[in-house]
Amino acid sequence: PAANWDRFAALLRRATAACREVCPAAKIILHTERVSANTSLQRDNAGYAALANFYNKMQGYTIDYDIIGLSYYPYFHGALGELDGAVSLLEKQYPEKDIMLVETGYSHKYAMGGDYNYTATYPLTDAGQQAFTHDLIALLNTHERVTGLSWWFMEANECGLTWGVDNVTEHWYNASLFDNTTGRATSALSELKTFAGTSNGIATVSALKQPIPDNHWYSLTGMRLPAHPTIGGIYIHGDRKMAVGKVDK
Repeated sequence: PAANWDRFAALLRRATAACREVCPAAKIILHTERVSANTSLQRDNAGYAALANFYNKMQGYTIDYDIIGLSYYPYFHGALGELDGAVSLLEKQYPEKDIMLVETGYSHKYAMGGDYNYTATYPLTDAGQQAFTHDLIALLNTHERVTGLSWWFMEANECGLTWGVDNVTEHWYNASLFDNTTGRATSALSELKTFAGTSNGIATVSALKQPIPDNHWYSLTGMRLPAHPTIGGIYIHGDRKMAVGKVDK
C-alpha cells in the first residue's frame, strides 16, 4: 500500500539525514536482496521487477543515498547470470550510483539448502568454493560501477572452541572462508585479492578517501563528538587516527 511506502520513506529520510549530520564523510548504502528474474521463486518477479521497483521508489521519494547494495547467494538467487542481469539493469538505470555486493557466500563442505543446487559446477569442497569465488569476481570486474564485495560471515572459525553445543558453522552456515576443523583459511580467501585488482574499482575506492571536510573529532565507530574528547582513547581527527591521553579535569 502507498501508505506503507510513505512511512518507510519518512523513516529513511530521517535516517539518512542523521548519517549526514553525524558522519558527513560516510557513504550511505541502500541494500536489497532481490537480484533474481526467475519467476519460479515466489518472492521474486519477472524481469527483475521487484529490484527495479524498489530503487524506482527510492528515486521517486528522493531518498538520499550513495551506493546500491545487493545480496547474491547462488543457492537462493540462481546462476551468476542472474546477478549479471541485475547489475546491468542497475548500471543502466542509475549510472550515477556505485554498486556493491554486500552479501555473498558459498559452502566448502555441505549443501546450504535453498532453491538451487550448483554442486555439479561448484563442488562442496575447497576447490569448488574457490572456483565459485573466481567466477564471481571475474563477473564483478566486468562492471565498472561495482566497487565493493563483502563475503558474509567470512571470519567464522570456531576450530578448537568448546561451547557445550555445536559450533555455529557445524550444522548451519559452513560457507565461511575458514575450515573450522583445521582453523586454516580456505583457498577462496586468497582469491578475493583479484577483485578490482586492476580495474576502475580501486581508483574509485581510493577517490572516496578524502580528508574529513571539518575539524571535528570522531569515535572509531564513526560517531561525531560534540567537542575535543574528554576521555582518553583512540579517535579519528582530520584524516587519521589519533591517541588522546587522560584528560585532566
